[in-house]
Amino acid sequence: VVTSGTNGCVQRFTGGAIAGTCSSDMRLKKNITPFSDALNKLIKLQPVYWEWNTKIAPEKNLGAGIEAGLIAQEVEKIMPQLVEVDKESYKMVRYDIELQMLMMQAIREQQQIIEEQNREIAKMKENDVEIKAEIQAIKSLLNQSSKK
Repeated sequence: VVTSGTNGCVQRFTGGAIAGTCSSDMRLKKNITPFSDALNKLIKLQPVYWEWNTKIAPEKNLGAGIEAGLIAQEVEKIMPQLVEVDKESYKMVRYDIELQMLMMQAIREQQQIIEEQNREIAKMKENDVEIKAEIQAIKSLLNQSSKK
């Protein structure tokens, strides 16, 4: 982890942001590719509660109490770029900016779904009004012909 300049940006050694106020000007970037299919990836992840098994690796000082997060092996199957391995070969999840950006993209994808569903509901309501008007017209015709 490296801090960059005086703006408080905390970065990975590769230059990717972890936290803080970080440079993000388009002029500093190339090969820009939007996130895709984030919602389908994120819904496959299962957040869990757990307690550390402190007897296995006491040198890690993992602490006591109930924790919350993801299981690295499960994340690795879906988004391997979020998993790293330490020098003892224990897997770690990167809870950094990429995960946050995936969540943001998933919200955008959900919003597109909601808007499409709202359009479909509006069309159904329009059709419902038209069908009710046609039924009323048929009833009127039936009433007129039964009076004859």
